[in-house]
Amino acid sequence: MRIDEPEERDLSTQPLSISLTETVVNSSGVELVGELAEFAIDQVLDAGLIKDIPFVGWLAKGYSAYTSVSDRILLNKILRFLGQLNSLNSPEKEAFVSKMRKDPAYARKVGEHILMALNRIDDPYKAELIAACFDHFLTGDLTFDDLAELTQLIDRLLVSDLKALQQDGTGFGYQQWSRFVAAGTANFDLAESCIEGEGPSLSYHLSQAGEWLRRIMRDELRSHLSAIAQMKRNMEKTFGG
Repeated sequence: MRIDEPEERDLSTQPLSISLTETVVNSSGVELVGELAEFAIDQVLDAGLIKDIPFVGWLAKGYSAYTSVSDRILLNKILRFLGQLNSLNSPEKEAFVSKMRKDPAYARKVGEHILMALNRIDDPYKAELIAACFDHFLTGDLTFDDLAELTQLIDRLLVSDLKALQQDGTGFGYQQWSRFVAAGTANFDLAESCIEGEGPSLSYHLSQAGEWLRRIMRDELRSHLSAIAQMKRNMEKTFGG
């Protein structure tokens, strides 16, 4: 199965993972988000309506009816994911598009990963966070392994912890830090006490993945990575090598 140049064809006859990837490859942000914005998610969940919406109609055409609650929940999450992609018309998207078209096996892998991640999560809010991470993957700011690690963190964390992470990077209680460590969002260190008779003290800090997720949620990762790249260029210019 290839992902070729945009053309009229029935995406419903293809695997869902390929159809999802093709939607990202062949649509622009303005068109896709605009189409989704015209309808409330509850309206879109009516299969008779969704099949008439450009770029996402294949979701309904590929399935004759969404009879189970789990089907409708997954559809809700897919639509929220697609509606939150901001870089579909970005120039940086071209490298992603080229790779998807040249390597259909990789395109399938990417689509399958996103579908499995969306199927696992327990809240539609997390679908929007996965979209934010995928948006950074789309523009080359994250590798596929980065994306996989971040979607795993999103799946493991409580929504309340995710929202707290967005607001703060340090001021968490013991229970919250413990959940962050268990999810891979944070690490801890033991430091020997300077006071005789006292045991080692415990300190926590966000892992790199946790810090990157926080920056993505605050829309700060791209500027952070750009600053790091500029610093490296300055050092190379100063010291050579």
